[in-house]
Amino acid sequence: EIGKALAIDPDQPLVESGVRYSLDPTSYPMNTFTIDATNGSIFAVKPLDRETIDSIELRIMARDLDLQDQRVETAIAYITVLDINDNRPRFESNSYNVSVSEDTPTGIVISRVRANDSDAGEFSRITYSIDSGAEGKFTID
Repeated sequence: EIGKALAIDPDQPLVESGVRYSLDPTSYPMNTFTIDATNGSIFAVKPLDRETIDSIELRIMARDLDLQDQRVETAIAYITVLDINDNRPRFESNSYNVSVSEDTPTGIVISRVRANDSDAGEFSRITYSIDSGAEGKFTID
């Protein structure tokens, strides 16, 4: 359950079962969310991915059970999709080839590498390190 809708019919304020819930078919794709018609519980039936969409407006409809004069009310549920660390950093290039003169002074920048992570916030921060091959001769920051 990601949330719950609650509507009260003033004609039957003490009868919670006097309202039926549904999702507006013009709202977010119907195969992504479902709502319990009797209690208003909203469920995601497919995984949500913040990198695909980070916020959703889901239109909820509440109908009373008066078949002769049925009334409908709508409300919008604003859903924020929170990020998780589900993407790894990717370098802009698979390999970097650098030539360095043997008399290059220490402390000189000889190359720049760059990676990107499509996660957001703290999950998008990248820390670089040299895995092998430097033997104390190169540093990275």
